[in-house]
Amino acid sequence: MDDLAYANRLRRVHPAEKAIFAILCLMASLLARSPIVPLLVLLVMSLVALGVARIPFGAWLRISLLPVGFLLVGGLSLAVDIGTPQGAWSLPLGRGLSLCTTPQGLRLAVHVTARSLGCTAAMLFLAATTPLTDLIQLLRWGRVPDFVIEMLTISYRALFILLETAGQMQRAQASRLGYSSFRTSLRSLGQMVSHLFGRSLQRADLAWNAMLSRGYGEVLCVLPPEYRVSPGRALAGAGVGLGLLLLALFLPGGW
Repeated sequence: MDDLAYANRLRRVHPAEKAIFAILCLMASLLARSPIVPLLVLLVMSLVALGVARIPFGAWLRISLLPVGFLLVGGLSLAVDIGTPQGAWSLPLGRGLSLCTTPQGLRLAVHVTARSLGCTAAMLFLAATTPLTDLIQLLRWGRVPDFVIEMLTISYRALFILLETAGQMQRAQASRLGYSSFRTSLRSLGQMVSHLFGRSLQRADLAWNAMLSRGYGEVLCVLPPEYRVSPGRALAGAGVGLGLLLLALFLPGGW
């Protein structure tokens, strides 16, 4: 995600333009009474990410697979229920119970899943085209408290410390044939997990001391690049977002 945020063609676009576009599409997905609108948001976000930001298709697919898979499983749990066979489709399980679904359950599952997919696409677009430094500056413009921004930044850094520590431990184990067989792999994995948290806390403490030695006070100071708002681009993004929002408000439910 960091590589994409710094390498896409919308990197130098004002973060407020991208944020307004993403938030309008997010609101359209949340307020939609028909699953058509969130699916349109998903399509628009994918087209802008691939065609305008020039994010590689494989990379966009990889960052989307995990949340989309999670949402599809959640939608399936809404569509299918365990009870007596009273729906349009049922699979007997024994003892008077069946795995069944109803038209109402299917409609609910499709609506919730489509709405979640649209919201996820909007947030993925913003995260994949906007670096963290720009998001921090955007939060400052929005008068978000400094404490919240500070916790966000430190937690973000802690994720990389955790990943780097895990990678170093795994490479050290692999160099000692710690993953030569299934049994040794399980033992090495257990040892790594048991020591990972303590080692990460040590690295985090070193990072904290490094911040203090560089004059850290109560606010994390980040020097963002200078941006210029493009009226044409801002109007285009806001127009598309408002169009989807109006469609969500006035399009009736159903397909």
